[in-house]
Amino acid sequence: MGTLVQKLISQIKSDKAGTKSTALAALSALAGTSKTFTQHYDQIMPVLRHEIEQNPTDELLRDRLYECAGIIIKESGKEKAEPDIAWYMDALLKQKRNDMIQYSFTRVIQCIGKDFHKYSAQVIPMIMEDITTYRPSEINPIDILDGDEIKFKADVSERGSEFATSVMKELLDVVPEDCKDCLPALITTVLGNINESDSLHYYTGYMEIAPTLMKCIKEGGFTEQEKDMYLAHFINAAVTAMTEQGNLNLTETCIYTVVDLLQLDVENKYDRSLLVNPLYAKFHQMISYATRPPFDDEEADEDEEEDEQQLEDVRVFITLTNFVAKERTISTL
Repeated sequence: MGTLVQKLISQIKSDKAGTKSTALAALSALAGTSKTFTQHYDQIMPVLRHEIEQNPTDELLRDRLYECAGIIIKESGKEKAEPDIAWYMDALLKQKRNDMIQYSFTRVIQCIGKDFHKYSAQVIPMIMEDITTYRPSEINPIDILDGDEIKFKADVSERGSEFATSVMKELLDVVPEDCKDCLPALITTVLGNINESDSLHYYTGYMEIAPTLMKCIKEGGFTEQEKDMYLAHFINAAVTAMTEQGNLNLTETCIYTVVDLLQLDVENKYDRSLLVNPLYAKFHQMISYATRPPFDDEEADEDEEEDEQQLEDVRVFITLTNFVAKERTISTL
C-alpha cells in the first residue's frame, strides 16, 4: 500500500485539478477501508493541509480536499488527529456550505466526541440555518443540461438539508446540552415539514433525526403532556410517510424510525392499535409486489436490483410487525 499512497500523494501535488480530484477520491476510499492506513497519516496530512490552505477556486477540488482530510481524521482517531483538528475546523468554518462541507463536520464530531463542545457555538447556528432555510447552491452552468437548471438547483439545496440534519443528529447525540436552545425551532421545522416536501432528501433527513430529537425531548425540560404529544406526532408522521410514499429506501427509513420511536415509549403511552390498519395495508402491498409474476427476460435485469430491495423492505417490515406483536399490543397482525 505504501507505493500506492506515495503515487496518490504525487498526483495530489499535480497542477491539474482533475488529477488532484481523482487522487483524492482514491485516497478517501483507501482511508475508509484499510485498517493500516493510519501509518501513512504523517505523510498525507501535511500535503492535504498545504492544498487546503491554497484555497482552490475549483469547487469540486475544494470539496474533495475537505472530504479526504475529514475521512482520514475520523479513521485515524482522536489521539492521532487531534493536532490537526484546530486548523481543519478553522478552514472548514470559512467555507461556503454544501453537502460535502456539512458532512465534514460530522466526521470531526465522530472523531473527537464531546470535545466538539468548543465548536458548538459556531457550528450549531450554521447548521440550524441550513435545516430551516432554503439556500440554493451556485452551480457551474457547464454542469447543467438545457432546461434542467431549476430542478438541479433544487435537488442540490434539498440534499444540503438532508446532510444538515445528519450533522444535527450527531450534535444531539454527542453534545445535547449545547443544542437545548435550538430544540423548539428544530421540533417546529421537523414536524412542520416532515410530510410537506416532495423531496426524498428532506424526508430522509427528517425521519432519521426524529428518534434522536425525541430522545432529547424526553430528557429535556418538557412537560409529560408535551412529550406524549411530540411522540405521537413523530410516529404518525413516519407512518404517514411510510404508507403514502412509494420510494423503497424511504419506506425502510420510516420503518426504522417507527421502531426507534416505539422503543423510546417504554411506558406504552402511544396507542399501538392506531398502527394496525396502516401496517396491515402496507404489509400486504409490499408482499404483493415482492411475489408478483416475473418480468419478461429483457426487463428482468433492469428490475433485479429493485426486486432485491423490495424483498429487503419486506424483511424489515416483518421486523417491525414482530416488534409490535412482541409488545402484545396488536397481536392481530
